[in-house]
Amino acid sequence: MRLIFTDGNLTTEEQKARDTMVYLFNPVLKFLLMAEGQAEFQRFGCNSCRQTAIFGADYLGKLLPDYTFSAYEGSFIEVVDGEITPYVHAYIIGVYQGRYILVDLARTSKPLIFMEINSIDAYPRIGEYKDVHKLGHNRINLVSALETNEPEYLTNMIPKDIVTMIGNLTKSLAKEPAIKQLEFCDMVYRETTSLRR
Repeated sequence: MRLIFTDGNLTTEEQKARDTMVYLFNPVLKFLLMAEGQAEFQRFGCNSCRQTAIFGADYLGKLLPDYTFSAYEGSFIEVVDGEITPYVHAYIIGVYQGRYILVDLARTSKPLIFMEINSIDAYPRIGEYKDVHKLGHNRINLVSALETNEPEYLTNMIPKDIVTMIGNLTKSLAKEPAIKQLEFCDMVYRETTSLRR
């Protein structure tokens, strides 16, 4: 399964942010979840959509400071093996001057999404997503989620500490040669998803 689902309408800055999120931020977050909460992370099938949406929206705000990024929890139904399957899934929407960017980096069996969409309510219905229907969504309160002193479930770490650790590890990884970055990225996605670069 290919790693990313995107389109050609992204600006140069958005493409750079996409690459940082897919090849640096997301592998670092998944690695941190594996290292700090491996048993629970594996028990949940390496699903970490809420963590990815919350920490990802915060990180994207630093990469593209003119945009407003919000995390959402959506209600979905999808046809899986001929059966209609309901589920809840978290993702990010960025807004800048009337443009909407959908960022969904937590899929484990469908390509990750970083693409322009028509409205805040849109979700792709093409390719591997043709049988996915979004029924509705609620915004996650990022301030509350990031500033709480309650430990995050999988890592048992305070969210502010996770933000700092993600920032430090991502900066460190960005200094490595490209081949080392890609090897790390491939290793993490191989361990946590069925996606391949």
